[in-house]
Parts: sequence; structure tokens; C-alpha cells
Amino acid sequence: MSNNKKKNTKKSTNAEIEKTKKYKMKNSKKKNKGKKIWKKILLVMLIIFAIIALVGAAVVIGIFSSSKYKVTREDMSINHFNTIVLDSEGNTIATLNGNENRQWVSIDEMPEYLPKMFVALEDERFYSHNGVDLKRTIGATLGFVVGGGSSSYGGSTITQQLVKNTFEDDEQSGIAGVERKIREMARAMNVEKVLSKNEILELYLNKILMGGTYYGVGTAAQYYFNKDVNQLSIPECAFLVAINPAPNAYNPFDEEKDNTEKIKNKVKVVLAKFKEEAKGLDYDFTDEAYESAVKEVEDGLKFEKGEVITSASTFSYHTAATIEEVVAELAQEKGLTEKAASDMVYNNGYVIYSTEISSIQNAMESEYVKDKYVKSGRKKNSDGSLLNVQTQSAMVIIDHTTGYVVGAMGGLGTNSNAVGLNRAKRTKQPGSSIKTLSCLATGIEEGVITAATVYDDSTTNFGGGYIPHNSSHNSGLITVRTAMAESSNIVNCKILTNVGISKAMSYLKNFGITSIVSSSEDPSKNDESIASLALGGLTHGISPLEMAGAYATIANDGVYIEPTFFTKVEDADGNVILETKQETHRVLSTQTAYIVKNVLTSVVTGGTGSGAGISGMQVAGKTGSTDNYQNRWFCGFTPYYTAATWYGFDYNEDPTWSGNLAKTIWQAVMKNVHSGLKGASFERPSGIVTATICLDSGCVATESCTRTSVEYFVAGTVPKQCEGHTKLTICKTTGKIANEYCTDVEEKTFLVKPEKENTKAWATSDEGKYDVPTETCDVHKEPEKLMSEVPNVIGMTQEDAKKAIEAKNLKVEIVYEENKSKEDGIVLKQSIEANKTVEQGTTITITVNKILPTDTNLDNSNNTVVPEPIENTTPTVDENL
Repeated sequence: MSNNKKKNTKKSTNAEIEKTKKYKMKNSKKKNKGKKIWKKILLVMLIIFAIIALVGAAVVIGIFSSSKYKVTREDMSINHFNTIVLDSEGNTIATLNGNENRQWVSIDEMPEYLPKMFVALEDERFYSHNGVDLKRTIGATLGFVVGGGSSSYGGSTITQQLVKNTFEDDEQSGIAGVERKIREMARAMNVEKVLSKNEILELYLNKILMGGTYYGVGTAAQYYFNKDVNQLSIPECAFLVAINPAPNAYNPFDEEKDNTEKIKNKVKVVLAKFKEEAKGLDYDFTDEAYESAVKEVEDGLKFEKGEVITSASTFSYHTAATIEEVVAELAQEKGLTEKAASDMVYNNGYVIYSTEISSIQNAMESEYVKDKYVKSGRKKNSDGSLLNVQTQSAMVIIDHTTGYVVGAMGGLGTNSNAVGLNRAKRTKQPGSSIKTLSCLATGIEEGVITAATVYDDSTTNFGGGYIPHNSSHNSGLITVRTAMAESSNIVNCKILTNVGISKAMSYLKNFGITSIVSSSEDPSKNDESIASLALGGLTHGISPLEMAGAYATIANDGVYIEPTFFTKVEDADGNVILETKQETHRVLSTQTAYIVKNVLTSVVTGGTGSGAGISGMQVAGKTGSTDNYQNRWFCGFTPYYTAATWYGFDYNEDPTWSGNLAKTIWQAVMKNVHSGLKGASFERPSGIVTATICLDSGCVATESCTRTSVEYFVAGTVPKQCEGHTKLTICKTTGKIANEYCTDVEEKTFLVKPEKENTKAWATSDEGKYDVPTETCDVHKEPEKLMSEVPNVIGMTQEDAKKAIEAKNLKVEIVYEENKSKEDGIVLKQSIEANKTVEQGTTITITVNKILPTDTNLDNSNNTVVPEPIENTTPTVDENL
């Protein structure tokens, strides 16, 4: 039994062994298969890593070699430096920064220890690396890997931080963050090629955020200590270093949290680090200086919040217009978009030299905040709200000798905002103020009228049913001077008709008016009409700025100078990068300009502009109003300044006030502006003469004229003597003016219509003022004339020629001249060419060749042939030859 058991056991063992062998073999195969899979995975991972490495290297090489990331000196001079605006006397009147506050400080203006302290804390190898600190970069990269791919790691040098503050490149995480960091390094290395270390440091210290919206150490010194940066102590500079890059966490003016101890601890860390690095930065920070600085910190730094003028809401309307003009011209000069140009103006540390005279701007602002000018509207929108909450006004004052805008207002009341709508540059209907330009000045310059020209200010139809009306009354026969003083609509429409629409359009454009529309520009909207150009009913209107520029042309003796709000712009280094380009051209002669000035003084002394005068100062001006007085204007000038003022509602609405408040504002402001100036009158140039004229005819008065006045004229334009009281020959048959064929006539004395009224361009109601025949007799006519054709007699003998001409019922006149190359006695020329049809009885002069003997009748003094006297052969000149 035992043997059997042994045998069975043996058999069992062998089976198990066999089974184990099979299992081991199977398991071995599985292990080998697993190893092969892992090898494949590892191989794939290595391949992927290699690909990533190659791609990464390619990206790095591509970025570093790409011209896209090249940097120029000009690139680094852009971004985030406050621009300042100076008035005409060099005073700072605005600081531009958008949402940032920054003051540019050169590194030479900083305490020596300030930049060195920043280097010690921020970039200790700054002076030895080429823009990228390899040691810090490797350490930061390891931190990036361990941190799971965040790109918020350190390692940036001062140069890299400068690049980050200069270029807009905000990708922060993942592969995009890595690429951004590479771009940053590429640019940093390129910056080091174009800028010195001190230049880089200077830019960096002027760009860094120092809390809130304050940038740069200059602004920080003002904000935290109310000091210029060069007055900061070592501990105060250490504070500026300490708060970077988290300035708001150390705000000493925080009203919710006391940061005193936090500030002390951080500043002492900075001082200790600076003590450690100072020697290597070539600065002797002694133990005594260090201990003194620490004590100052322990005792508490003396923070004092300084005022930094930065808010755009403090801009005057003049400054707002200045910035707008600089942006526009910079964009045009450099081919930039308005946005790009605006960014440059607000952030490049420019100095803008504006034309503002602050005393004048202040005078305007003090008048424009007065409550008496603020009137509420009544008209309502569909929702019940007021269409116009209040009245508005705009005014522009120009030094007409330079074209410089010295003051501007674009809003009324205390709630106006210069950064918003600037009505000084917004168009409004000019009304009668346009008459000076399109009618008076143009008419005199073109020789169409004089100040003495008389028109009939009575109801007039200009055709097409257009019958303009004056605002108050009709004055009958009046001169141009009186018509301007009374602002006669009828007379100015007549002047414009005589001047011509196209001519008036041309002059308005020469006066600098850009808002008028011609039919060629827009057939559906054009200003080529009497109503538009004589009465100011323009499609778009005219801005106070352009009206002031136009009137300044007259004040400047007829020379237009394009208005400007600035003279030049300098960059942070003092280089002029932009100068104003003012178009200048003559519009009127000096003499015409003087006549217009003189006429406009009558508007102020006794016309619609009464009340605009300034004691001791000659004032010329013109009022303006539109339908129902919805827009009121006064445009005028003195020998010193020109100003245009508009008053009304933003949206057309009948006024809730009486009187011309535009004139009231103009006079109040200009009286203030001229208060310290010497009294003056308009200088009369040469080429101006005077004459006593008849107010009924506009001609030089005679003894029979009863209404007369002395008037000014451009030399050579004085009219003829008055014929308005002389006799006319009347045809008794028709009662009309007799013509040369009337036989039954009589002489009568009449008051004749003024010359300009003898026209078919309009129809004026006489209203019984005079009854003067204007039509010539059309019953008695010239007898029908007999005509003949002129024969060709050249080459004929004198006798034959005479017969041929007389045969045509024409008369003959003979003259002689000598032509030895032609046959004696033949006709050389005839006064009227052959085959031409002329009236019978017309004289034809023929020139006959007469050769004189060579040995007789010699004048011994000069050997000239003296022809024999010939009767009735006086030579004549024929214009047809």
C-alpha cells in the first residue's frame, strides 16, 4: 500500500512539475510581451519628446530670428508717459494720461541710490547680462515645470519687465505662456542692442506701476511724499522699491487697513539687500548711513499725499480741441489711425504747445457759468422728457494776425464737460451772420457793389414763388451800409443775385467754410440757393470756429489764416515731431477788407448790433438769427481779436427768452478781454477815398440831391454823378422812354430807380415811391437796313476798285502807300474783307500803291521820301485787317 502511495505521489509530483513548467512558460511569454509594450511606449514617448523638443527649438529659433520681434529706439520711446499741454505763456494747463498718472523723470534727475536700489532688488546682474539672465531663467523654468505649467514664475530681468510694460502681449498660461516668455526674451535681447543700460533703467523706472493709476517714480514721489523725486531720502526710495510689484498692498493712505508695520518690515528688507549689493553697484552705503536709514523707517516715514493733475474732466474746451487737432494731424502726418495717434498723444510724454491765452480762457469760462444764460426748454419728446434740458452756447476767440485760437468755449453752465460735445466745432445755422461773407465782402471785392450802392428794400419776388421778408420792416431805397446795419433780407438777396451763386460759394470756401454743400457733391442736399447763401439756411450750418476764422480774415486785412489750437509738439527729448501747418491765402484786398470793417461798425453803432460796443475800442460785427430766432449769433472783431458766438438749443426749438444773448455774451467776454488793452481803431490803408453820395441813387451827389452822406470807397470805384434828378425824353405816343426813332417826344424830370433795380432778375413792388418809366418805346423801330456784299478789289486799279465798290452802294475812301514790289496804281489792301455783308452806305477804305520817283523830293536830313500831298486821303486803321 505504501508502495502504491509512493507511486501515486510520484505521478502527482511529475504532473505538477509539468504543469508548473507550462505556467512558467506562459507567464514568461506574458512578461516578455509586457516588456515589449513598455519598450514601444517609451520609444513613442521619446519620439514625441524629441518632436516637442525640435518643435520648441524651432519656435525659439523662429522667434529670436524673426524680424517681427525686432525693437527700435522709437518703439521704446512709446507708451505711458504723461503728455503736458502748455498755454501760450508756457504754463502747464493740462496733463494727459487717460486712466494713468505719470511724470517723466530722467535718470540724471533721480538720486544716485534710487536706480541702484532697484537693480539690487530686481536684477542684481543687470549690468552684466544681455537682456536675459540665464541663471534666473533656468531656475524659473524648473519652477514652471514643478508648478504644472504656470507662466507666472519669476526670472524676468529689468529689461524683460520693460518689454512687458511696453508691448501688448498678454498670453499668460500653458504653451501660449511659454511662447510669450520667449517673445519677451527675444525682444529684451533686441532692446539691449539699441539702448544703453542707463536708458533701459530710465525707461523702466518711468513705466512701472507705483500704485492705483500712478506710474513711474516721478509721479510716485509726488503722490506718496509730495516731493520731486530728486528730494527723496534713501528710506523713501527704499519704499518705492519695496512696493514693487504689489504697490496697492503697501498703500500708506489705505483708509480701511493700517499698513504701517507691513511697510516698515518690507522697507527694512530692501535696505538690508541694498547694503549687501551696494558695493558691487559702486555705491558706498556705509554702516552709519544704513543704521540712520533703518532708524528713519522705525520712526515712521513721513507720507504726504501730493496732488497730481491728471483728470481729463479738468480740461478746458480749448485744451480738448487742441488734443483733438493734434491727434488728427499726427494721424495724417504718420499715416496712423486716429486711435493709434490718440494713444501716442496720451502716452508718449509729449509737450503740446497750445495757443490758449489763459487769461482769455478764464474770462470766457467765468462768463459761461453764469445762471442768467441758462434757460430751460419747453418742447418734449414722445416719452415726456424735455427735448432740450437747457440752452447752450459756444464761442471762439482768435488772434486774427496769427490765426491762433486763444480761447474757446463749447458748452454753457456749470455742468458742461469739455471732453464731451464741443459746440465750438459743431455746425449750426448761421442766419444773417453769413451776409457779411457771401454778400457784402464778395460783392465789394468783385466790384459788384460799393458801400453806397442803393437797392429798393421793398417786397420782392425773385421768381419761383420765392419772396423773402425782413424781420421787422421794409425801408425803401437804402444803401448797402444801411442794409447791413438793418440786416435787410431783401437787399442781401438782391446783392447775392448780382454777385452770383457760384461766386458766393467760391468765396465762402476761400473764407475757410468747409460745411457748405454744392450740387456736384450731393445733388439731394445743396446750398446753391439764395435762401442758403444770403440768409444762412444751409444744409449743415457753420461752426463757431469756422465763422470766427472767416471774420478773422476781414479783420486781418483780407488774408485768411487757418485757425489752429497749437503751434508745435515735442517728444520727451525735446525734439519737434509736429508743427502746425496753417493754410494762408488772400481772399480780399486790403482796401476791400477796410470797407467791410467800416460798414460793420455801423451795425454796432446804430444797427442790429447795438449794445456790442466796447468803450474806447472800435468794434465791427454782424448779428445772425434763423427762423423764429432759434439760433442767435454775433460775429465781430476789434483791432485786437476776432470772436464768433452762437446761442440756442442743441435741438431746434423756439426760444424761451427774448433778445440776442449771443451778442450779450460776446460783449461781456470781449469787454473783459480788452479791459487792459489800449483803445484802438481800424487803420485806414492807402487806396481809400471818400465822396459825398446821394442816398436815393448811390451816386456822387449833385446840387439837386437832398439826401446825402459821406461814404468810403476803394480808389477807382467812386460812382458817377447822380442822374436820379435829371430829365428823360418820353415818347408821347407810348409814354415810354423815347428811342432814336421816336419823332413826337417831350422831356420830363423823374427820380430814377437806382441802377441795380433796373433788372429782370427780380420784381419789386414800387408801392408808389416813384413812377419812372423803365421800358423803351418799342413801337417806333429802326427802318429796315439794306445790305450789300463787299467785293474783292485787291489787285485792281484804283478806278476799277472804286467802280466795283460803288456799284454795291458802298462808299469809297482812298489812301496811298508805297510798295516797290507791287505794280504802281493797284489796290494793296481793303479795310473790310471781301464777301462780308455790311449795311449799304458803309465806307470801304482801299490802300493804293503809289511809287514815288527816287530822285525827287528828298529830305536831305535823312533821305526819307516825302510823298506829295494827297487830298482827302487820311489813313484809317481797320480793326478787321
